[in-house]
Amino acid sequence: MKILIIRHAKVNHIWKKWCTSSEFDEQCSMYDTPSVDTSPLNPLMCDASDIYISKLIRTYYTARKMFGDEKFTRTSLIMGYQVP
Repeated sequence: MKILIIRHAKVNHIWKKWCTSSEFDEQCSMYDTPSVDTSPLNPLMCDASDIYISKLIRTYYTARKMFGDEKFTRTSLIMGYQVP
């Protein structure tokens, strides 16, 4: 079995330089929802029988750019953290 781990593309979000705790939570939510810059990515040519991605929209956009119209399984098991 081969496992390929790919991080998402660059997120189109500019972080505030300074913020309160509640503003930081808001910034994290905003980071999770914007588009990503997939322009420098090239499609991958590999045999992938199953492709799992996190539930974050940025991973979906990245996977679409890299794997085209393949079917993806979205799961919350592939998440480094979760904003409440």
